[in-house]
Amino acid sequence: MFSALQVIPVLLCCTLGEAITGGSRAAVSDFPYQISIWDSIGHPFCGGAIISSRWIITSATCAKVLENQFDGKIADGTPDASKPRTIRAISEKVIHPDYNSPPGNANIALIKVATDFYFDFYTQAVTFNNKTSPVPGDEGFVAGWGALHYNGPDSDELMYARMTVIEHSECKASLEGNYQLNADQFCAGQIGAGISTCTRDSGSPMTADNVLIGLVANNYCSYNGFPTPFTKVGHYRDWILSVAGV
Repeated sequence: MFSALQVIPVLLCCTLGEAITGGSRAAVSDFPYQISIWDSIGHPFCGGAIISSRWIITSATCAKVLENQFDGKIADGTPDASKPRTIRAISEKVIHPDYNSPPGNANIALIKVATDFYFDFYTQAVTFNNKTSPVPGDEGFVAGWGALHYNGPDSDELMYARMTVIEHSECKASLEGNYQLNADQFCAGQIGAGISTCTRDSGSPMTADNVLIGLVANNYCSYNGFPTPFTKVGHYRDWILSVAGV
């Protein structure tokens, strides 16, 4: 669902890329809803997506870092994290009340910026998944400024990958002993194939057919061939509406 402001339709991204850990460079027009979250010392550490003129969505993991930092910032409108087009102050953070109960559950949060986003070719709101869940075989795009590989450097350039949703039971078995995959989550990637998000990609959106379906909940940087767990955005559609009004 778009905000009341006029929003230009989001363009479908480019061509097939590799994982964000070594993937393909993105243009800002490919992911105009993509934002980076900066800490109080100006270091970008997480991703997220614009959902209206004043709200972005991200993971609770990312929002917790900012719990006592109202001088954190939101940067938008650029593929280069070191040269943001605009930086906005944060006025409110809302973490889902069920976060981490059980562990990893409800890893979703909303952040309100102090001034309106200006929607144009470079900055737009993403459309929503309306209470539906992705199914195995669905494909989507994920972008972020995360590390290029395990224990590697972060990328200043926005990178993207195409990822495929895999069976819940298959993913849960592959992560057993390392991560508790909950019912409100799904996995994407390819077990053993090295397609994964990495450090600093947490909170970044996954979209399918230009619709938001998930948020990066954890990162393994392709370590041991693990896939990426995502929070199902549609599972929390009513909560998002109650908080952000969209």
